Amino acid sequence: MDDNLRTIVKNILTKNSFPIYLINRSIRTIQNKREENTSRYTPDDSTKSFHRFPFIDGLSNRIQKILGEINCTCAFYNVSTTNRFSSRLKEATKKDLLSSVVYKIPCLDCDRSYIGQTRQYLKDRIKQHKYDTRNINNKEKTALTYHVFGEGHNFNFDDVEVLDRESNGYQRNISDMISIRSNNTVNFREDVDNLSCFYDILLDTT
Repeated sequence: MDDNLRTIVKNILTKNSFPIYLINRSIRTIQNKREENTSRYTPDDSTKSFHRFPFIDGLSNRIQKILGEINCTCAFYNVSTTNRFSSRLKEATKKDLLSSVVYKIPCLDCDRSYIGQTRQYLKDRIKQHKYDTRNINNKEKTALTYHVFGEGHNFNFDDVEVLDRESNGYQRNISDMISIRSNNTVNFREDVDNLSCFYDILLDTT
C-alpha cells in the first residue's frame, strides 16, 4: 500500500471513529499480505486478501472501492444488533450451566434491568447476586445491589435472559457494554466508559 493510499484509508477510518488499533492492524495486515504476494506471485496473479470491518451504511462501500484497487476484499459484519446472540447457544445445555455469558436480569418493580457478564457458570453468578442483595454491608456493591438498596426494588432471578455467549474475555466485555448501551438498565455510567465512540455512532443510528 503506497503512502497516499495508506493516508486516505487511515483518514476515512479515523474520521468515522474506527478504533485506532483496528486501523493500524488492518493497514499492517494489508501491507504484509501485499509484500508476501509480491514475492510469491507474478503481477498477473489473482490472489486477493480479505479483511473484516464493521459495517457502516454509506461508508463501507467507499472503503471497499478504495481497497479493491489494491486487490483487497472487505468482509463487513454488523455489530449494532444483538440478534445473533441467542442463536449461538446450545439448546441441550441448561441455561444456568452456561458459562462465559452476557446476561440480563429484569427488575420486578420497574422497567429497567441489570446486565452483567461472567466467565463462570451462570447459576454461580446469580447465586452471588442473590447473596449480595441480602448483605447491605457488602463493600463491593454492583449496580444491581445499589438499585435494590437505593430504590427498594427486587430483581426477578427466575427470569434471567442470556444475551450472548463468548469465551473471549475482551469480546465478551464489548458485548456486555453494547448490551448495556442498547437497553434501559440500572448499570453505572462507567460500565460503558471503555466502549469506543465508534459503537456509539452505530447504536445511535439503528
